[in-house]
Amino acid sequence: NEPLFELTKGSAVVQLGAFDSKNLAKVEWHRFENLLGSMLISKKMVIQEAESGGKIFYRLRAAGFDDMSDARQFCTAIRDKAACIPVVTR
Repeated sequence: NEPLFELTKGSAVVQLGAFDSKNLAKVEWHRFENLLGSMLISKKMVIQEAESGGKIFYRLRAAGFDDMSDARQFCTAIRDKAACIPVVTR
């Protein structure tokens, strides 16, 4: 029952943060749902495990964008409320 959304390579997403655990990433998603309201309602939560310097962390991303332009517009719209980085999945 994991609320994780699978992405295809080349999907446009936005990164909302990186956290030490999946659970913390999920808590932050819910905080963003409250903070951003209707702007996030059509998006899907994506939590991706990553490693840097031997340390595991979890990227919290939102999916459901048509393309990178759409992702950039979303980040521009929320920039006063949240950090947001548009990226293409690899």
